[in-house]
Parts: sequence; structure tokens; C-alpha cells
Amino acid sequence: MTSLFEELCERIRGEVPELERAVDRALGAWAHAQQTPDEYAYLDSVALNLHAFYSGVERLFELIARHVDRTLPSGDTWHRDLLYQMAGDLPETRPALGPWKFWPYWGIWLSWIPALMIERRRALPKTRRV
Repeated sequence: MTSLFEELCERIRGEVPELERAVDRALGAWAHAQQTPDEYAYLDSVALNLHAFYSGVERLFELIARHVDRTLPSGDTWHRDLLYQMAGDLPETRPALGPWKFWPYWGIWLSWIPALMIERRRALPKTRRV
């Protein structure tokens, strides 16, 4: 393993605890939100930590795209294109890094998005609903 890949592995290992913290905080806030539905701060905390988790995973995917794949998408759809790039298998370089393989909580996060949107809409005063 070259020094570049060792550094990349170390960087990824350093990011994982941050991702785990975001998951733990969001799970705790989600539990509180279920118990006290009138307390909007808990839903805000879940949303904030969901964003932190996704941003962290995206940061790791960018590092992998730049240093392993040697190509990083650009343009208006680069976020989506990066996910597609990571989901692809690059023979002799790296396996597919789809979210289902990369992080065991990914399915939980994806299932929360519609629920968060519905809860947030319910929480808004009727005059602010769109």
C-alpha cells in the first residue's frame, strides 16, 4: 500500500467516529421527538445531524473519487453523479461503494427523510405551510 492510500485510509478512519456521533445524536433526538411531538427542536436536531451524516459521507466519497478513481464529477449534478460513481465497481481499483455497503445506517436515514418532511410540515403554523 502506498503512502497516499495509507493517508487516505487514515483520513477515512478519522471521519468514521464523526459519522457515528451524528447517527447517535439523531437517533437520540428522534426518540425524544416521538415522545414530545410538540417540541420542534428535536426534529431540527434530527435534520441537522442527518445533514452532518450525509455531508460526512459525501466528503469521504469526494476523497475516494479524487485519490482512487482520479476523477471527480463537476457541474450542476455533481452530487448525484458522485453517488452514481461511488455505486459503480471499478475492477482492479475498488469495489462499488454504494450506501448499502458503506454504512449500515444508510437505510435508516433514507427512511427518515419522508417522515421528517411530514413532521416538519405538521409543525409549521398553518400560515407558513407551502
